[in-house]
Amino acid sequence: MIAAASASVTLGEGLSRRFDDSDPSHVDALTKEEGITGTSRLRGGALRFDEDGCSVFRTEVIEALYLPLACITTPIYSAIALTTRGEVEAFRSGLALDEGSPPEFLVRADPLEPGEAFMPAHSLIFENGTYPSKTKRRAALGDLAGAVFILLEH
Repeated sequence: MIAAASASVTLGEGLSRRFDDSDPSHVDALTKEEGITGTSRLRGGALRFDEDGCSVFRTEVIEALYLPLACITTPIYSAIALTTRGEVEAFRSGLALDEGSPPEFLVRADPLEPGEAFMPAHSLIFENGTYPSKTKRRAALGDLAGAVFILLEH
């Protein structure tokens, strides 16, 4: 494993998330009425959190492995959204019970042994905030997706 993969994720470090751009729970096309024709934004359904967190991949580690960013995609999850650790950790939904204290979401390196060549770049976004209900939690995830991720054209 390369040394960069086991190092902590820096604030400005790029993170990529693969998603299904044909799934309306993953991506939302903005309409003319919203004033931004022809663009889309990531939705909360694209951020699948399990007990460990939501998988993302460190773009700098992928580059250090001499792999193209598209290597993280699959036939179904063929689109990529980008953000940084700093953007994720600076995000505030206003929905957490502990608003104004620690970040609602944190990022940590979680390199996995290769099955796929890009697995050393694996990291996790995990929840650090507490929400009064599942509905507020889902809304916070949707707000995070739409606010900090930029969709990469493919």
